[in-house]
Amino acid sequence: MNPYRPTRWRQAWFWLLLLLPLAACAQPAPTNGVPADSPYMLSPHFEAIYEAHGGVRTFGYPISQPYLDDNGNTVQYFQNLKLQIAAASGALEVEPLGQWALAQTGLEPAAGATVDPAFQALYEQVGGEVVFGPALTPLLVEADRWVQYFENARLQWNPEEPPDLRAQVSPLGREHFTQTGVANRADALAGQPGLIGVRNPGSVAVSASVTAPILFGGEAQTVVVQVLDAEKLPAAGVTVTALLTYQTGETESVQLGVTDRRGMVRANFTPGIATPGHMIDVQVGVLSPDGQMLGQTRTAFKAWW
Repeated sequence: MNPYRPTRWRQAWFWLLLLLPLAACAQPAPTNGVPADSPYMLSPHFEAIYEAHGGVRTFGYPISQPYLDDNGNTVQYFQNLKLQIAAASGALEVEPLGQWALAQTGLEPAAGATVDPAFQALYEQVGGEVVFGPALTPLLVEADRWVQYFENARLQWNPEEPPDLRAQVSPLGREHFTQTGVANRADALAGQPGLIGVRNPGSVAVSASVTAPILFGGEAQTVVVQVLDAEKLPAAGVTVTALLTYQTGETESVQLGVTDRRGMVRANFTPGIATPGHMIDVQVGVLSPDGQMLGQTRTAFKAWW
């Protein structure tokens, strides 16, 4: 036996190692620090301010789907802050949660308050008055911890953290979200017809990827699909299908499921007709409830022995 003759297993490992970087690229990547498997995705409306002003360090993770409130404003809650697009002006606004939280303490804003040195670096690094608003109080002590209130946020000092993380943004977004009852309504609002995510289903953008660029015989393929509406917001509740086209010209239809609140479907299927060494084309389609095609995209993978 020729020791230098490539065996089937050597060939398989060669292709597997060659395509590992491609497979990694096919995985859904975290966006702006928000994990790809987070139950709530960052709304495109707020990506610019989120990226420019510290991301997760400043805002925390999204804790709600974007939705329209009773005044028609586009709203999304984060762990630490609340953002909205005003219906009347179209302006992006950071809600004054610091003002709301200070009122809960019974204290009044202090005239002439300035940023305390303990929070100066954090304040300047992640956006200053644009994000946090002006200072409302001097440095205070609450529950044996330094805090300072700003119009839109509360900053706190955590001495147990590493030096560069001791100044942090308090989770006022979550406090407001739960204490005011919004948490009981936000998901329901996001799923109603005419609201964010489903109000413009007539024009959707579809992206799809497979997790195995090379699929070995008998294995299941996983396809990940995301659907965004005309405003680049997650389109929930639409049906996603796939049409597989083989080298022989034969086709096979696969039902992938219905998009979740993130506008996503993740589904597994096993190709029924796979010729080793040939590509399998995957045409992904998005259907409206009445069966009309709303959008399409394509991806592909290679069948192996």
